[in-house]
Amino acid sequence: MDGMASSTFLAFERQEQYIFIDAGSGGTRAHLLHAKKQGNNSLQIAKIDSVKSDALSDEIYVQADLVRAINELKMKHSLMFVKGIWLRATAGLRLLPPEKRDTYISDVEYLLKSSFPREFESAEIMSGEEEALFEWIQQNSEDGIFTHKKTRGAICVGGASVQVIFDMKPFPRPNIIAFKKTPILDARMFYMYTHSWLGYGQEEVMDSFMHEQAKKQRFNCGCLPKNYVSMNQTKHVWLGMNGDSNFGECLYAIEDFVAILDAKCKSPTFYDPCVFGDYMQPHAGIKFRATGKLGKLAYTASEILQLDSVEDVRPGHLFQAAKIVCEKDQTTSGKIPECFSLIFYRAFLNRLGFSDWDDSITFVHASQGWVEGALRYQLSNYNIKRDF
Repeated sequence: MDGMASSTFLAFERQEQYIFIDAGSGGTRAHLLHAKKQGNNSLQIAKIDSVKSDALSDEIYVQADLVRAINELKMKHSLMFVKGIWLRATAGLRLLPPEKRDTYISDVEYLLKSSFPREFESAEIMSGEEEALFEWIQQNSEDGIFTHKKTRGAICVGGASVQVIFDMKPFPRPNIIAFKKTPILDARMFYMYTHSWLGYGQEEVMDSFMHEQAKKQRFNCGCLPKNYVSMNQTKHVWLGMNGDSNFGECLYAIEDFVAILDAKCKSPTFYDPCVFGDYMQPHAGIKFRATGKLGKLAYTASEILQLDSVEDVRPGHLFQAAKIVCEKDQTTSGKIPECFSLIFYRAFLNRLGFSDWDDSITFVHASQGWVEGALRYQLSNYNIKRDF
């Protein structure tokens, strides 16, 4: 949608424009959004345009580039002011040492407050639970309007974390009571289960796995293709590791890795949502969408297995596709090898309570999005400067 106005809003009032900034580890993107009040007290929200800038850092030129991106959006759409500017940083910054991430946020907060004093609202690092909630809102919206009836749960896999969220009854099972959230959206209260597993995103968990293999001196890895040589890589570098293209070896190594994770979830951590535990299955009867990196893996499986659509993929298909992918001698340069991920996330979904042929989960080959959901949450819960 970059550079193009949404057909939903061919005409709009300036006072209904907002800017939400998504600060991720791979870059920062300023989004211009439009919000319109509906007659039934709900909001219709659409992303109009976006401009990319560099990932947050303490470098002055990076900070100046963010201001440039915001001003570019405003000038392009003839806006002197917008009704609010927010910045939210995602899991990539949550993984940084506290001192470094706090410095980044405090610097950018001062910058935005100084540059846009009438418009700036806040700059924060989102919790995983907030990120999950915003993604869930966006996934359950159609044409910019949140559909509060018959919502679907969401499983969102990024590079650094995994989020799981679903709507539930007001009085849930005791083992998930601590993870109940009660957000207000469009003047309605919802009872939600939401949790984030930091470090279980596709890139982070594979890094952890590779470090575990190196500790055990398993330098020939069946999860990597034969054309992988660490010294020749510019991205996804695991020093000392060489590829062996062997499904059986990879499966054994992952089962060993998962056993280590399982051991971390023994009693007395019963009330923590350790995905690798017996009890984490509170979602019977709920339909889910799986997006982000998980949707891309499902798309790979659908192509490898020649299924009609990515929506036909079930968790067991990831495992079937891995048997083929893991034996390939090559992978696309710069692309994270998918052999490990196909096997690992099948195990991950099994431990969330999804069987291999469970049809309650639908994979969607689409990137994760949360900014529209974040704006809806802000406008539904806080006394923002607005003319509605």
